[in-house]
Parts: sequence; C-alpha cells; structure tokens
Amino acid sequence: METVEGKPQLLANRRGVAFGLVSQNSTVECVIAIAALEIHFWLEPGASEARIMKTFQNG
Repeated sequence: METVEGKPQLLANRRGVAFGLVSQNSTVECVIAIAALEIHFWLEPGASEARIMKTFQNG
C-alpha cells in the first residue's frame, strides 16, 4: 500500500504540487502539474494556494 509522506507543498513556481509516496519502505518524490489538476480535477485557472491544495487533497 502506498501512503503520502509529509505535507504536500505547492512548488515555488506554482506549476505543481510536490509530495512523497512511501511503498515498501522506499520514498518516491512526486509532482502533479497544476495543469493536470485543472484538466482532470476541475481546478479553476489562477486558483489560490488554498484552493490548489484542497483540490489536490480531494483528488
């Protein structure tokens, strides 16, 4: 089973959300692009950081 490690963070350039996944005692650093959140999770363009993180957590 994979679990999210640490708190996801918005990248400084606001182009994605960085997070870590733990599986079998190994951590993989991941990034989901803001564009992917807009296309697949209906995030509105130009959304606030709070809205981006809420959409990430709900997606």
